[in-house]
Amino acid sequence: MNYLEEKIKRKGIVYPGNILKIDQFLNHQIDIQLMRQMAWDMKYRFEGLEVTKILTIEASGIAIATMMGHLYDVPVVFARKSETVVTPEDKYISEAFSYTHKQKNKVFVSKEYILPTDKVLIVDDFLAEGEAALALTDIVKQAGAEVVGIGVAVEKGYQNGGRILREKGYKVESMAVVQAMDYDSQTITFREEEPNGNRPTNITEQDKEFMREAIRLASESVKNGGGPFGAVIVKDGKIIAGRSNSVTIDNDPTAHAEVNTIREACRRLGTFDLSGSTIYTSCEPCPMCLGSIYWARISRIFYGNTRKDAREINFADDFIYEELERPLYARTVPIMPLLREEALSSFRLWQTKTDKTEY
Repeated sequence: MNYLEEKIKRKGIVYPGNILKIDQFLNHQIDIQLMRQMAWDMKYRFEGLEVTKILTIEASGIAIATMMGHLYDVPVVFARKSETVVTPEDKYISEAFSYTHKQKNKVFVSKEYILPTDKVLIVDDFLAEGEAALALTDIVKQAGAEVVGIGVAVEKGYQNGGRILREKGYKVESMAVVQAMDYDSQTITFREEEPNGNRPTNITEQDKEFMREAIRLASESVKNGGGPFGAVIVKDGKIIAGRSNSVTIDNDPTAHAEVNTIREACRRLGTFDLSGSTIYTSCEPCPMCLGSIYWARISRIFYGNTRKDAREINFADDFIYEELERPLYARTVPIMPLLREEALSSFRLWQTKTDKTEY
């Protein structure tokens, strides 16, 4: 069972008429950690596809769509259901029946926001009969653009939307597929695999063993005077490297478990490119470690404890995330530009160097 299914099991409420209420964490109150995890998962499932625009429909799809836009660094557009005094005249219009509100809605997007050259990823919170998704695909078709995929948080697998969209040839990825619900017993069952048989969030017994090794390294580190963090990097089913946090041991503030492990893996393999490998870390990576993982081109990340868990034992890195969101002048540590023209000389040397090693 994946993270979203577990959340639905614990927090979801089944109402009469097969209505699943998950507004405590998804479409009324937003669980940011969960939303972030879903966005990463969804992006992973569409890996390799070019995306220039994220398209959703108001209102509850906007949160996850915005997270996806952030990851892809592309604009997010949402189809509107209501017109105002400033509603554009030049717009694409489609219709979608809302089974929740028992009414047909016209939805529209201004023509300036979807161009014929766009590669559009449609994102929404629910997929049931597919009305909203079909309306959005119709809008993209009107624009002459291309739908590269449809990503949803929760699919009701016993309804027709997923089947219809897949039969039309769309790549549909759902973070959780509800197979059945029962109001009387308040039970929710999920489909074991997605219809396309590709569910990268499936956890294998081998994944668990690798994570247990990272956890073992973390516990061993505490006993030896280090920090309570461990990590291993795996490639082709084998552990390439495994290290723990040694900040206080080495007097090195960068000696986090993930960074130490990346350094060891690169030394052992004789490369700075760890593509195709997976890192298992006992705690959600901090911004420095996450950046290092990306620079190393590691393909997947599994983590144990969350940032919140770390904060509760006084390892708080939320302030760094907050700092990154602030403009330069508002950051806690002053950061100011200086001698840019002189600094550009090294970039010009790099640009003209013919025997450089790209990375």
